[in-house]
Amino acid sequence: MSRYARLAFTKNVRGVQEERGSAEAMARLLARDTEEPDRLGPDEADFIMARDGLSWTTRTPPG
Repeated sequence: MSRYARLAFTKNVRGVQEERGSAEAMARLLARDTEEPDRLGPDEADFIMARDGLSWTTRTPPG
């Protein structure tokens, strides 16, 4: 499982993914078994570089 998936796909998140039909699409992230950092690809890097700023937000179950 990727480091991102380990942090982001909590039990509650996996439940919502199942309910909304996206669990299979996320399976490839869950299948990765690595401790390597998740890297940005060229598409993500280009997207970020085209912006004037970047906002990084998080969400927890309580809100």
